[in-house]
Amino acid sequence: MTQTYEQASTDIALPQSRPLARQVETVTTRTGMRLSASAAKWFEESVPQSSRDARAWRWREYAQWCSDVDWHTAERGAVASFIAALADRGHPVKTLQAMSGTLRGMRALDGSPLDAEELKAIEGVIRGRAKHEAKGIGGVQPGPLKADGVTPGDLRRMVATLNLSTPRGARDAVTLVLDWWMAGRCSEPAGLNIHDIRILTVELTDEGTGEIHEVPALEVEVRESKADQDAEGETVRILAPLDAPELCPVTAVRRWFDVLADAGQLTDGPLLRRIDRHGKIGADAAGRRNDDADRQGGITARTVRTIIKTAARAAGLIKDEDERAVAEVWESRAEAVTAAAAADTEAEASSILSGWRLRLRRALQQGRRITGHSMRRGFIQAALRSKKPPHQVAIHSRHAPKSRAFWEYVDSVPDWEQSATMSLRLAA
Repeated sequence: MTQTYEQASTDIALPQSRPLARQVETVTTRTGMRLSASAAKWFEESVPQSSRDARAWRWREYAQWCSDVDWHTAERGAVASFIAALADRGHPVKTLQAMSGTLRGMRALDGSPLDAEELKAIEGVIRGRAKHEAKGIGGVQPGPLKADGVTPGDLRRMVATLNLSTPRGARDAVTLVLDWWMAGRCSEPAGLNIHDIRILTVELTDEGTGEIHEVPALEVEVRESKADQDAEGETVRILAPLDAPELCPVTAVRRWFDVLADAGQLTDGPLLRRIDRHGKIGADAAGRRNDDADRQGGITARTVRTIIKTAARAAGLIKDEDERAVAEVWESRAEAVTAAAAADTEAEASSILSGWRLRLRRALQQGRRITGHSMRRGFIQAALRSKKPPHQVAIHSRHAPKSRAFWEYVDSVPDWEQSATMSLRLAA
């Protein structure tokens, strides 16, 4: 007898065939987590290249030291001992703090985080080095070596060395002037695009007469900065100076726009562009290319620093004899490193390297230190000396709220009229 079965409505239907999964390139992190290559790329780009390079260099230095003295990079006490070795070699407290912060994070990623005892040892080493550094042993000024600020008078002398009738002179002038008025970090003017600059006229009321005056101004959109890691963007507003037309950023921008227009280069893209010795501008210019593929025609922070130092040297702010003294010490570095590597003990190696670093510090303190940071320091100090409220200056310079670095500027420009001894001065 043949039986027939009918499929009930509750029966489960046969599954449909599943298409083959798409291939996704993946990477594995230091902790073993698997990420898509795309996620890894975007995560990497969230950290500035300079920060990535600094972290990699610090870990290499640590790993090399561990290898030289037969320690394991994951060994307890290794980081504190390495930080102590840097102190023995004359490195300043700021370097020790930066090193310890990086190594603490890297050790955590390696699965060998520093415990409470190690962290306490590191703090003790740094505190001891700070007390030693404060004494200024060796006849040098204690504390970190800071760049000297470029004053308005310095800036005027620097711009005066340029031939503004040439494309290079016009570009260098707008770089110097814009960087100073922005209180810029070198990466900020280098990262500007043409559409980030807006020239406008604003109406200001004279407090004395009540009259309304029209004043040229700039709005500069800083899309990303050191204190703006989320790239939310900040607008810097600059009024044209009334008594220094040669330092006017509006005039400098207009002059540079005219140069770009004459060269058929007034197109969207980097504001500050490369210029070769043949006068070619932008992506057509010969020479070293920008590491950023999207900014091939633009200059880099390195170029901004070069423009600043070249103009400072031409203006006599940096003396030839001071530069020669520093260069001579740098030339002896390879000899000192070789001698330290051949030393029988760590103490002997540290003595050789700390001696070299002391000579370098003495040479650096002989003259003015004009660096890429001098423009930012110079504007902030000038604004504070003109009695601008510190919080307004901090907003303009894009410092993070409660920034300790900003208050170091404030401390460097003391307001003597607010001194507690002001009312206690005795007549002669």
